[in-house]
Amino acid sequence: MKRIKTPAIIYKMMMYSDKSAIATAFSLSHGKIKLFINKAYSKRGGISKMLPGDLDFLKKSSSDLNKFYAFYQNIGMSHFLESPAVYLRMNLIFEVFDMFYGLDMPDERLWRLLMNVTPHNFRKSSIYISDYILSESGFRDNFIFCSSCDKHMVEGFLEDGRVFCMDCSKGNGFYIDEKLVEIFNALDDNELYKKLFVISDVEMMYWDFFQKYFKKITGKKLKTLDTLKLIE
Repeated sequence: MKRIKTPAIIYKMMMYSDKSAIATAFSLSHGKIKLFINKAYSKRGGISKMLPGDLDFLKKSSSDLNKFYAFYQNIGMSHFLESPAVYLRMNLIFEVFDMFYGLDMPDERLWRLLMNVTPHNFRKSSIYISDYILSESGFRDNFIFCSSCDKHMVEGFLEDGRVFCMDCSKGNGFYIDEKLVEIFNALDDNELYKKLFVISDVEMMYWDFFQKYFKKITGKKLKTLDTLKLIE
């Protein structure tokens, strides 16, 4: 067992008994970890989800459930809670993360990407991070070349988890228009991504595509996306 202090974000909490909780966090040093938090819901102030800070915990070698000591919130990152747009997208990102990342898989780049999400770039950043998670976990397919003829996509359809151009598709899947193809091209080209501007309608189009693809490979829906659509 080893006591560790690391930057982290606690993104999930489940009440265990009384005021205690079993929490899941993403830490810089150890990636995804589980914690037992005593008095997590105390009247004197409990733990805030989705707010980055410094986590102090005991890493156990005999159990996946680690002992929580303290969490020091980073008030400089308060926009994670104060901006509903950022808060919802962080929940959406971590719903995707939770599906594809196992315990004790540190990812420094993912941490940096998450810490760079702001009220000014949340649409563009959430798209990039969701794509990054798919890529790093090995579940991202090609989205810019037709799965049948290998032609560069201009528009087409997502059918049975694969993309097809207009000539090769059956025309009965999820329609991929030019704006969505522009996003896919930018995700594969840093210079194009820097110039990319994402408006609300295009972002929702991306998430609708992502939802279809996510359900095909996992069999599950993104619950947070339904909430996001209701609010925005």
